[in-house]
Amino acid sequence: MWNTIEAQKLIKHSMNLQKDTINVAYKVEHDLKKFKSATTFASYTQGNLNYYLKGDLLKNMITVGALHSKEKVYNGVQATYDLTGKTVGFMG
Repeated sequence: MWNTIEAQKLIKHSMNLQKDTINVAYKVEHDLKKFKSATTFASYTQGNLNYYLKGDLLKNMITVGALHSKEKVYNGVQATYDLTGKTVGFMG
């Protein structure tokens, strides 16, 4: 969506690229004054396993995870890290 200063509309842009078992994507939203959101994503699939990495550039957070599926059973695990060190984790 294109923006004009008078309309104050949100500019949104996203892109997703996939090659074989690798996928990378990003999404940004901007209102001509500042970014409202900026996220990135990358994943790698190997058989029933899917590994991924997500980044929230405005919150300075990184998430890594893995998903496993077999028939109708799905298991997943993920961990999120605050690059600023301001967020208290479960041990804090």
